[in-house]
Amino acid sequence: LNMSTVRPEPVEGLCFDRLSTNELANKSGRISNASRPLKVMMLGLRGFPGVQGGVETHAEHLCPLLVEMGCDVTVLARSPYQPAEIGRVWKGVKFVPLWAPKSKGLEAILHSFLGVLYAAIKRPDVLHIQAIGPAIMTLPARLLGLRVVVTHHGPDYDRQKWGRFARWVLQTGERFGIARDKLHLGGP
Repeated sequence: LNMSTVRPEPVEGLCFDRLSTNELANKSGRISNASRPLKVMMLGLRGFPGVQGGVETHAEHLCPLLVEMGCDVTVLARSPYQPAEIGRVWKGVKFVPLWAPKSKGLEAILHSFLGVLYAAIKRPDVLHIQAIGPAIMTLPARLLGLRVVVTHHGPDYDRQKWGRFARWVLQTGERFGIARDKLHLGGP
């Protein structure tokens, strides 16, 4: 499946429809008369375009499509990986580079923690977490009042490169990320 040629059908209530006054009041406690695009903040990836990884490739195709559908999309990228030559906006997608150590065991969890704190300050309509490792921050994000969607790209804990503790973190992230009533499985 070539994601660059896929154009999703309009889905009522997703990006095409603007948030209504009632939705704004229910979410923030304040009433606004102005309709605005759905604000989607994405977390759990290194960055894009041109950054190696399946999650990154997925987001590289998905984010511009969400922009085309009328969403206001911001990606919280890991600063060591986000190509500087891309700048702060690419195909309508905004990038916020946040610090992350280049460390296999700490990179995703620390970046995700900082990303949730950033999202709690910026208050997007949806925090879209990519993958089950970063999904361990789903519970703190929800406790901070954020609406969270998690895309499960696969059972990373089955990969031999992870030790016992890392596998536990990934499995816990999977439980936190899919414990709610909605599940989004990535892939064709």
